[in-house]
Amino acid sequence: MLRVAKDLKEPIYFIEVQSYKNADIYLNLLMKVAIYLKQNDSAQNWFGVVIYERRSLEPEKSESYEWLLNTGKILRIYLDEIDLAAERNLGIGPSQADRRKGKKCRILCQTANCSNTVRIDG
Repeated sequence: MLRVAKDLKEPIYFIEVQSYKNADIYLNLLMKVAIYLKQNDSAQNWFGVVIYERRSLEPEKSESYEWLLNTGKILRIYLDEIDLAAERNLGIGPSQADRRKGKKCRILCQTANCSNTVRIDG
């Protein structure tokens, strides 16, 4: 998914949601970024967000993409580690705790103002 910037000064956000182990997730994300920038505006600033259902789904560290993770261009979020207190502040009560995993992505997107997204298949 891609959050389209309304202003060219704003960065573009590429969002990947992972609920299974994928050793090539960062390579796939980087390829989508490169293709989009080549076809549109290569000078556009961008950030990637990878949302994992749980930390154990993140691939093992690899020198191939470790440099990318160290640039600050990729934010990693682990849904199973999000604080329940933060969810309650966003209006989700304890009675909905059994369904919170499915709602965490929506909460994150609302918080990040990602309502304007389009899907990019790669």
